[in-house]
Amino acid sequence: VERSLNIGIRPQGHMIGIRPDFEGDEVPQGGTAKFSLIAVDPDGRREALQGAQWSLVKVERNYQWYRSSNSWNYEPVTFTKSVANGQVDLTADGEATVSLPVDWGRYRL
Repeated sequence: VERSLNIGIRPQGHMIGIRPDFEGDEVPQGGTAKFSLIAVDPDGRREALQGAQWSLVKVERNYQWYRSSNSWNYEPVTFTKSVANGQVDLTADGEATVSLPVDWGRYRL
């Protein structure tokens, strides 16, 4: 017998919604990454939030080589580097935007 059950999970506190405003989850090298931001209460209704802080970090990965039992192995080492940060005011009736130039690589807002 197999059964499934979908249960909605309500957040404990206020949340910030981030939508990327570019196609295919990627921005061309040297392009501008644009995001739309909103704030919502635990019931999912939009609300105003003054001075919301944001930061953009670049996610980089290197590989660490090591020798174990007469064989060479490697493991990824991931680290982040701060690129930009700031504040934005979110309103209950609109979307705030953050636009930033990016280069090649992975980023996290």
